[in-house]
Amino acid sequence: MQTKFLLICGVSGVGKSSIIRNLKSVDKRFVYIRPYTTRKIRYGEIDKVNVSETILKSMYANGDFLILNKLYGNIYATPLHQILQSLENNLFPVLDCPINRVKFINRILKSKVFCVYVKPESIEQLVKHIKHDGRDNIDKRIQRAIVELDEFEERRFNSLIDIALINNEGRLKTVSETIYSFYIKDIE
Repeated sequence: MQTKFLLICGVSGVGKSSIIRNLKSVDKRFVYIRPYTTRKIRYGEIDKVNVSETILKSMYANGDFLILNKLYGNIYATPLHQILQSLENNLFPVLDCPINRVKFINRILKSKVFCVYVKPESIEQLVKHIKHDGRDNIDKRIQRAIVELDEFEERRFNSLIDIALINNEGRLKTVSETIYSFYIKDIE
């Protein structure tokens, strides 16, 4: 069995973090790859590592990160060593990732990537989630989501995605189990 880096892609508010938490409860081999960020950690948030921009850029220059991503005025970085170590130990590294970074990740990790795109049930439901999250840049998130979903409908991401599904309200467990099923079939 050759495990792969599982990328959960989709717009802000679609439930990527909830899906990842659920996947980790389905199979303990899933390892969340904690991104580094210059953004202040939100209250109760434990899935990111906060560092200064200077430290982050220095680590990137040293080759510590797979990618850097600027989003809403903050920088996020994906640690490469954790991914490679997880793959080497036959674990299932997983991360939520912007779809526009998948092509670059594929170039680096080649056939070791499995990409899932999660769509919202509706724009109305998505807006409700984004507003409920209490995150910053609500209007920018909504605008960016609409643009990305339009691009998805135009099939601009087809070559990057292994599967796409809708995260219907109240169906988190079913969505997670579907992702798990396709992922396991792909690595066997």
